[in-house]
Amino acid sequence: MTKITNSTLADLEMIFDFYDDAMAFQATVYDKKWLGFDKEMVTEEIKNDKQFKIMEGDEVAGIFAITFNDEQLWKERSAESAVYIHRIVTPTKFRGTGNVTKIIEWAKGFCKEKQLEYIRIDTWADNTRLVNHYKKCGFTYLKDIDISGVTGFPAHYLHDLALLEIKV
Repeated sequence: MTKITNSTLADLEMIFDFYDDAMAFQATVYDKKWLGFDKEMVTEEIKNDKQFKIMEGDEVAGIFAITFNDEQLWKERSAESAVYIHRIVTPTKFRGTGNVTKIIEWAKGFCKEKQLEYIRIDTWADNTRLVNHYKKCGFTYLKDIDISGVTGFPAHYLHDLALLEIKV
């Protein structure tokens, strides 16, 4: 049975192992990959209940993070109430088990509870495989954006991004 719960500080090493696994996988299927993440940033996400894990029984089947504002990417639309899903990682053993759909179902309930209008996500604009996967899962593609000049993001973000959303 699937359960989505907050990550804890005890999960920190596992989260970074998952990121390493995801970066290795990205390198096999795409010409870009994440370049790593700041441990302090992830620690703060955990402390602020913004880092989650997908549990299948007693095994962690995936992780993801959320924010409630993404003004640098979403500009004026960031004023709308939304949850932004970031850094979805599915370990090798659980790839293909529908984690994005599970996150969407969780996020719909989360949005209703928090009175949020949208579930939003972004990815590299030229990653048509992932953009199409998000669309098949129910996201509506909105547009591509150029984020050159945006500051405060990891270096791997410095590419055009596709913005997608689900209205709850």
